[in-house]
Amino acid sequence: MRDIAIEWLHRAQSLSPGQEIYLPCQSKDDQKKLWKMFGKEHKILAEIDPVMASNIFPYLTFKDKKFWLVLKRVVGSPTVGFIKSPDGSITKVTASSESERIRRINLMLTDNLTLGQIEEIEGELTADDKLALGLAKGLTQ
Repeated sequence: MRDIAIEWLHRAQSLSPGQEIYLPCQSKDDQKKLWKMFGKEHKILAEIDPVMASNIFPYLTFKDKKFWLVLKRVVGSPTVGFIKSPDGSITKVTASSESERIRRINLMLTDNLTLGQIEEIEGELTADDKLALGLAKGLTQ
């Protein structure tokens, strides 16, 4: 069962922000067991990759007369913030080092995310980012 939870958590990471995966449960007790299992795996994931874990929001619901465990891909990253100036302009800032950013992008490439998906999460990749990642100039979105 643990492998199934890990697989679903990884699939949830590949969703677009706002999308959800609904996992059906046979009963309220089944829902609680599944919740416990996913909670443990989500906690382990948070220790390994806190950014990835923070982008997945698991919750329980009862919808259409069925019990569900839902994995929602949330927008944003805990390493990204915005500064609002007195003139109203907003500037994006990040809390992580460039080496951490390159590590995350490499993981995303390993997970077969497209450049478009990566830029949606991390922001536009600079020429230096692409050089550090060894990406070819002709690589498409």
